[in-house]
Amino acid sequence: MKLTDVKLKIGLIAPVAFLACMTFVSSASFALIDADCGVFKTEPQSSRTESEANTHAKPNLVLKQIRNTGGALLKSKNGKPLNESLTTGLFELLKERSKEGFVIFKGRAPGRASEQRLFTLEEDISHTETDGEDGGPYLLTARLYEEDGKRHRLAAQWTGYADTFRYLTSNLRGDRRVSREGLLGLLADRLKETLLASSLNSDYQPVKKDFQDKTEASKRNEPSDSSESRPPAQLLEVGNVLKAMQKTL
Repeated sequence: MKLTDVKLKIGLIAPVAFLACMTFVSSASFALIDADCGVFKTEPQSSRTESEANTHAKPNLVLKQIRNTGGALLKSKNGKPLNESLTTGLFELLKERSKEGFVIFKGRAPGRASEQRLFTLEEDISHTETDGEDGGPYLLTARLYEEDGKRHRLAAQWTGYADTFRYLTSNLRGDRRVSREGLLGLLADRLKETLLASSLNSDYQPVKKDFQDKTEASKRNEPSDSSESRPPAQLLEVGNVLKAMQKTL
């Protein structure tokens, strides 16, 4: 056999062997990929899609900074105005409660899915200063708006008072008629109830007149075994078009 024929055969054998090797490696690689997919795929695609849909359906709440409409001049140790401190406190309370069905943002909301409802909360705080040891009462007003395109619709509103600064954010005396987080805690509870109701009730009807809500949350504010004639902090609902139980008949 000629040397040139040997070289030719070797030249043909080498590519065939190389291609066979690549085919084996590729098959092995695909086998590993399939195995990895089996290991890391912890839930079916349908479950993930359903979970994402539930997340998208949660209403969004944007918390605006509380405005000082008079007298609320108390500052924190680092010089932060009271209205800013209260805004931060309310945001933390709402974050804790948002785990149950809504999404909370501070200042402004990012982009959202088309099926998500968007709400904004605007609040005012004022203080009537007295010569008493407790410093005088605080008045809180909150208005919940639903944003739908260019429409800025008032959907719910609350007004409440706290006899002292401490009852704004705490209930050190353990009064059963007041939230453990004071007046802000009462507001956070009402907001949670309203937003959860809005996510369950998409075809609500507006009420024709204002009313005072008598839900379980407000009943906690009624005198029970206390000798006082009124609770040291109370929040009244003066209109809510989102709760299914409060539709017009």
